[in-house]
Amino acid sequence: MRLPLSIDKAIEALSDLPGIGNRSAERLIFSLLKNPHRIELKLADALLTLRDNIGECSTCHNYCEQESKTAV
Repeated sequence: MRLPLSIDKAIEALSDLPGIGNRSAERLIFSLLKNPHRIELKLADALLTLRDNIGECSTCHNYCEQESKTAV
């Protein structure tokens, strides 16, 4: 069965993550599509916020909230 291009792209994107193969990615995508609570929007927002707010600490090199550029 041929899947719509949007589903194929989503599966491909998730399967780029370590430990997630095509079959696992497919299960996750179909689960997101069936979820009535629009969890995909919550997940998308969390990932965007993560990328914007988390950085590497210049002292210990752990992940942390990004240091303010105006801090002294």
